[in-house]
Amino acid sequence: MFFHYYPFRTYIESIDTTEGKELLFSIPDKNALLPIFRYSTGDSGYLISYRKLYEILKNDYPNLIPDLKLPLGLMCGRIKNRYSTKEGVVSLEDIKEGLYTDFEVAENITGLVQIKNEDHKVILNIQLKRDKTNNKNLEKKIISAVHIYLSSEVDVKIFEYYNLPGGTELNYEQKLFLR
Repeated sequence: MFFHYYPFRTYIESIDTTEGKELLFSIPDKNALLPIFRYSTGDSGYLISYRKLYEILKNDYPNLIPDLKLPLGLMCGRIKNRYSTKEGVVSLEDIKEGLYTDFEVAENITGLVQIKNEDHKVILNIQLKRDKTNNKNLEKKIISAVHIYLSSEVDVKIFEYYNLPGGTELNYEQKLFLR
């Protein structure tokens, strides 16, 4: 997600961590309801100046150059949802993107996905919707969908709605979570 920000109101930093770039937010206004300094939201991302974006877009995509000449942020997902594999780092957002590229997969799963990393091997627990059951064809489609963005070995386990380890509740805070 790209976003503009007003650096005199909110100051954003992109710092290097062991998991990648992490965004830190500061609201230094002492009159703000909640002044915060270097608040870590857990989001990974980058900052780009208007001038740099202009240079990148001017020749091939001039119609995408924003009128507002402010810096931009690029949010790439959650920093804690990144996992090491033998080929590099994979994010939960990549896996989710793969799952939802196949309409048959998307209509059969809830979106509640548990992800683990054991010895550089990604393990996915995927929950089916209430009225859906697992079959070999669906399992193959899910594995193919995951491998669109993930080339390393992955162990996919598909659970019927009430059998997912750790519960079945799907809510705002726990749509995609770690166990």
